[in-house]
Amino acid sequence: KKHYISITSNLINDKIKDLVKKVNADRIIFIYTSLHLEQLEKRKLIDKYIEHFNLCKNAGININAYTVAYPALNEKVIKYRKYFAKNGIKINFVPFIGKYNNKKYPEVSVMVPLRVCFT
Repeated sequence: KKHYISITSNLINDKIKDLVKKVNADRIIFIYTSLHLEQLEKRKLIDKYIEHFNLCKNAGININAYTVAYPALNEKVIKYRKYFAKNGIKINFVPFIGKYNNKKYPEVSVMVPLRVCFT
């Protein structure tokens, strides 16, 4: 009763349902969710993620979805944003830092793809 928690999760584990049932939402500062879009899609887990996200959100928990603006996602960003928005989830993009196709990010010119992510 005297403690507050914050959680980082990919929201795939069904124990998130137990958390929502057992922990008062006022005691959860936030849930930071890591959204691995391509892996969720590959494993057919996007709808499970959305279900768990909205379960937390509807319980009054401060929850946010974050994914890295990985260059390979550029062509799918709009599709993902629309699908998640339709399901009540705003995706927050974090800039990619590293090398991709022999280009160092974020030093290369990525303003056009990033504009799609961050607007």
